[in-house]
Amino acid sequence: MTTLTNKMELIKIAVDRFLGWKLPDDFSPDGGISFKKGPFDTIGTNLFTAQQAQEMFEYVLDTNALAEAALLEIRRKLGK
Repeated sequence: MTTLTNKMELIKIAVDRFLGWKLPDDFSPDGGISFKKGPFDTIGTNLFTAQQAQEMFEYVLDTNALAEAALLEIRRKLGK
């Protein structure tokens, strides 16, 4: 069972890894954002602060919402 502490540790690790991820060579942001690759490897993003990335992962990893979505999918497949 995932405890709140474990979930928060997982979110911190996910945020750190997300912000440290080397952007792919074909990275092409949308919405009018421009990007010019420099001479160094570009990592992470300046689209989010660490706090915003944490909030994003808290939303993504909301186990209650994930469980509810899984239950709805099971019911749909069972025709109920």
